[in-house]
Amino acid sequence: MALARVTAQDASNTGATSSPASATYPSTPTQGNLLVAVAVAAGGTTNEASMSITSAGWTKAVGGAISASSGVQIWYKVAGAGESTTVTLTASGSPTACRLAIYEYDGFVGTPTLDKTAAGVADTGVTSMSTGTTATTTAAAEALVAAIGINNTPAGISWTNSFATILAASRILTGERIVAAAAAYETTASWTTAAGAIGILATFKDVVTAVQRGIGGIGGGLSLPSTGAVAVGGVL
Repeated sequence: MALARVTAQDASNTGATSSPASATYPSTPTQGNLLVAVAVAAGGTTNEASMSITSAGWTKAVGGAISASSGVQIWYKVAGAGESTTVTLTASGSPTACRLAIYEYDGFVGTPTLDKTAAGVADTGVTSMSTGTTATTTAAAEALVAAIGINNTPAGISWTNSFATILAASRILTGERIVAAAAAYETTASWTTAAGAIGILATFKDVVTAVQRGIGGIGGGLSLPSTGAVAVGGVL
């Protein structure tokens, strides 16, 4: 099965005006799937460092500051047994806007694993923003998630490099691409009305153990990414 977003599980909270803010998956996520959250907070004395997903087990992949009082982040985790459907964003500094979008990706044979990240350079009064360019990814098949924190409600959205919009709402813009070759990746999003913005990008690969791939007789901490390349001692 190819990597893919479970579109029926898309959920967001794009109207919260204070912290904490939560979004809820429509159904319990499937154990072993990749869960991704994109968070934006702004206003008051909030900054990117003051934001976090406080639900259990989530890890920040990458973040960026739109300004001294606003930020955007991508978080992720592997869904566990009986995974909670609710994801919560907390931000200190009395934010006046908290935005949260959550996604689920399936098609992983092994363990969904963060591979590479990138962040662009924040700017004001712009109608486009780059995510920055990742280092070369280490697997062929990967799920790429892009996020733009923006100080307006973007319209007339377009992306470069074959990315597609998932969500465009007040202060938050998300996009994705599923790739089949290792490379350095970047995308630039464009919109119609100038605003301050910052872009970030995270890529996720499938790390498959020898046992999971069904090639018995290989042991000693050996693991394989989805390309079939061998990584010794669990180092990919």
